[in-house]
Amino acid sequence: MLMAKKQFADSYNSTSIIPIWQSWYKINMSEYIIPQNGFQSFNDFFTRQLKPGMRPISSPNNDSIIVSPCDGEIDGIEYDLQIDTELTVKNEKYNLTEMLNNNDYFVNKFIGGTAIEILLHQYNYHRYHASMSGYINSLDMINGYILVSPQWVNASIPYFGPNHNVRGVIYIETEFGYIAQVFVGAEEYNSVNFDVSPGIYLNKGDEIGCFKYGGSTVVILFEKDIIDNFDVVFGQYVQMGQHIGIANSKQFDKIEL
Repeated sequence: MLMAKKQFADSYNSTSIIPIWQSWYKINMSEYIIPQNGFQSFNDFFTRQLKPGMRPISSPNNDSIIVSPCDGEIDGIEYDLQIDTELTVKNEKYNLTEMLNNNDYFVNKFIGGTAIEILLHQYNYHRYHASMSGYINSLDMINGYILVSPQWVNASIPYFGPNHNVRGVIYIETEFGYIAQVFVGAEEYNSVNFDVSPGIYLNKGDEIGCFKYGGSTVVILFEKDIIDNFDVVFGQYVQMGQHIGIANSKQFDKIEL
């Protein structure tokens, strides 16, 4: 069913939904670039680009200022992360091992660290950006499925079923330590898209990718001691590029790219 929705959202026929969506969610289209020939699908509209200057980056020359990677609502903040700390994202619970798909190196990096979760609403700008400047160490796309054994569900044959939501993870090596930006999409299809690759340097505010229809949450994990307190609170609405905290200086071991 969701695959059919995805195919429809990528089709020209889906453009009929756009004026309804704009009206229902009262989207201020004056902020966005409208293609000369119009949007060619609903997803083309959903991933619309901002006009230059619509989201200024806070203190662009000060890398200690951490900025929001997207527009949305602060939906969770956790300090002193432990291996069994549960983060609730899109009604699913994750510990660090689950969130990062058993990447033990980075799981250990983020023990004792912090996390902030930002929920995007239907009317929000759905492109996401770097919260801090640094080199991309690696990317991981996690498909959210596991092989289900027949005896678990009284089925005749094994099949692939949803385990957790699709996640795209980008690990960034900053001068303050490592961060992971986790982009959470829907279970049955991949709404998470990256426009970057490992080894490149990102300035904070640089675009990383976008959510197509079905994706709506960003989680940022910070290595221990990068940030003591966030300057935003649960339920607060933020815009991409807005100041959300200040990083502390620290030394850390580099990973070869």
